[in-house]
Amino acid sequence: MPSVNVTNNKLQESSLFEVFGEIESKALISAFDDYKNRGIERNHIWNFTESDMHLLDMDKLNSVAEAFKSYDHLREDGITIVIVRSEAEQILMKLYSTLSQTVHKRELPFFICNSILEAEALLYRYQNIRIVTDGPVTEVKILQSAKFEDIKIALAEVEKLPSLDLLLWDLLDVSLELEQTENVQILSKAKSRPIQPTRMAICVRNKLSFGISRMYLAHREQEGLETNVFESLTTARKWLLQP
Repeated sequence: MPSVNVTNNKLQESSLFEVFGEIESKALISAFDDYKNRGIERNHIWNFTESDMHLLDMDKLNSVAEAFKSYDHLREDGITIVIVRSEAEQILMKLYSTLSQTVHKRELPFFICNSILEAEALLYRYQNIRIVTDGPVTEVKILQSAKFEDIKIALAEVEKLPSLDLLLWDLLDVSLELEQTENVQILSKAKSRPIQPTRMAICVRNKLSFGISRMYLAHREQEGLETNVFESLTTARKWLLQP
């Protein structure tokens, strides 16, 4: 039977679940129930590096996914990160992620890594970037800053999407701060993506950000990509969805 220790971090809105011993699905659900009643945060990191997963199979993983579905309303758009040691455990967690999305009937933010440092970096990145696909439109929202590293991280997340048609960058909550050389590097990275959008809009809040965005999009237009800059999300979405 596993033992589970939980540490809450209210600043990061995260709960770290450290699991020890041989994992059995019912015991794992019971332990989570116990801590849920005491109060947990919306972002979850599960550390399985000191545990044994050999008892878990598809049926047991599905029962965990079914049980955790009842906690959706407590987590809003929280992220789940699991830390495992071996390639076999990574495959098992990928299977769980697929089952969980089927059970929850929506795509869930779920990541797999092999160290607590990597997990914390993923959590920080996710808290500053939101990527949501609604029909044909994929919206990328950056929450705290829009410097070179933030844009690169967002592009890396966009690259993981299986498909891309209409792309909307929401930078209304931040100022876009890029040097010309950084703009060129981001342009090069965006061009290298195998799957490209057919139409792209950027929403910004001030004239400086508008100018930087316009220069970037001028280069993208040379590739046949339809682009535009806006100061309103409603207007940007209407333009993206026009025939």
